[in-house]
Amino acid sequence: GIPVPLRPVSFSYMLLLAQSPRELVMREVIYRCLWPGEINFEGTNKPYERQITDQKRKLLDDIRRGIAGRIEIREGEMESLIATRHKVGYMLNIDRKNVLVLSKRDLTVISALLLVMMDRFVSDWSDWLMDLSEVLCLS
Repeated sequence: GIPVPLRPVSFSYMLLLAQSPRELVMREVIYRCLWPGEINFEGTNKPYERQITDQKRKLLDDIRRGIAGRIEIREGEMESLIATRHKVGYMLNIDRKNVLVLSKRDLTVISALLLVMMDRFVSDWSDWLMDLSEVLCLS
């Protein structure tokens, strides 16, 4: 429940993992998402082989900084947040029920609902205040 600012690449990485928590996301999928373009995944020319691991470390560092002083983390908890299957892929190690991914469309709907609720709240309060002022004036 704590907002954590992430760098754009870290955000894209987390979003990709959060869309399928507890499911392995293949390295090639992560490569293509984070660094689009032509990449030779075969042979010895693998320019992003180490960068994907470095990006995982940067993402976890971003999260650590974002929650520092706000919540307590048990030893090893942050390291287990993203599980690694060596040379295969990565997985967000959180149950699906604890992950919420909102799209822009969702945010628009939520904003509209909040405005309707606020409008009702304000009009209920104004009616209540009018009633209260009438009672006070009669006294």
